[in-house]
Amino acid sequence: MTRHRNNFGFTLIELVLALALVAMVALTLFQSMKIAFKATSVADAVIVPSRSADLAMEVIANDLQNAVTPNVSTTFADAQNITDITGGTGFGNSGNSSSSTAASSSGATTWVLAGPFEGQQGTGSGPNEIDDLTFFTTADSPDHADGNGEMKMVELTAGVPQGSNSSDLCLLRRVTNNLLPTSQTITPDEEILCRGVTGVTFQYFDGTNWNPSWDSTEEDNDLPAAVQVTLTITTKQSNGQTGSATYTRVFPLSCSTAALDPEVNTTSQ
Repeated sequence: MTRHRNNFGFTLIELVLALALVAMVALTLFQSMKIAFKATSVADAVIVPSRSADLAMEVIANDLQNAVTPNVSTTFADAQNITDITGGTGFGNSGNSSSSTAASSSGATTWVLAGPFEGQQGTGSGPNEIDDLTFFTTADSPDHADGNGEMKMVELTAGVPQGSNSSDLCLLRRVTNNLLPTSQTITPDEEILCRGVTGVTFQYFDGTNWNPSWDSTEEDNDLPAAVQVTLTITTKQSNGQTGSATYTRVFPLSCSTAALDPEVNTTSQ
């Protein structure tokens, strides 16, 4: 009697070869995915700081393009006779009662709603410089529980956010929405515009020259013709080390007359 051999199974050699092929394909896919993830990580490290800087610059552009010329036509005596929306009387520089008292004792001109445009140069030089800019604008801002007005006082600077456990600097936007308080001191609303900031520099154009600082009370109450903003942000390089990138933009101020004012721009006729 003839017996037929069963050929439906796999030999051990065939199974080993099949597993080896599967392992080779899996290793190839793993290397491809590793390269793709690394490329994505490197791209994000390059793009994220630039994207953060662009978003911060857009907020600053909106604030500066809606900046308001200082209002110096009202004396403190006149301001005391004006009743605000909460029923109180009298205004002070940036809504602070202590400044109201100082203005009253000196008889000096006080600021109603729109105060001075003040840009102060910080310590250090180059990318490590931390400047501070305070001005009044009609740009948008988050709502505040104590009252919201169309006019706002905005401060732009770099610092450690309130309540943060980290010492890393951020680009901060501090907004005072209610400029007509009765007696209490309004705490500004703080927004983080950009993280990982190592330097922020403001330059002010008077129509001919760029100046490192600006005080509208000494510049015939004019706004600068333009403001140049320079941000220095920490970046991560492909080798794992940190570096820095600098982003600069120039914003013209629509309400400025500095370029045509001979007391500000001495070259103007």
